[in-house]
Amino acid sequence: MTIVGLDTGFFIQLLGGLPECQELWRDLIEDRARGIVACLTLSELRRLALRGALEAGDVDLLLQAIQAICEIVWLDHGEVLDMGARLSHGLALPLVDALILASLISRSVREIWTTDEDLTRYHRRGIRIRLLSSSRPGH
Repeated sequence: MTIVGLDTGFFIQLLGGLPECQELWRDLIEDRARGIVACLTLSELRRLALRGALEAGDVDLLLQAIQAICEIVWLDHGEVLDMGARLSHGLALPLVDALILASLISRSVREIWTTDEDLTRYHRRGIRIRLLSSSRPGH
């Protein structure tokens, strides 16, 4: 089973109806893939709803679905926090992005779906950064 890391942009594109995101979401629902999500992504989605960039009702349902379907990586391990600091420093990433990246790679993902071009600076054998179209509301 493929282990896939899902960044905030994946969920924005899912809500926007991007077919490839809808297909992966179906695979996750039907247990053909395993989704990993950083807890900070939940917060970013809520923030976008509060700013009016996403519909609050859609985000409420999405957050429930994410927690039911995906594994959430909570920031309660010093290892992930340390890795995030190192990634932020080494790749010149904003700390939140680096913590999301650290959360995902801490769970041995093979692919990370994102709209954040900055994450393509991360290179590690066996991990593919899949850059989706970058229509990201609120940014």
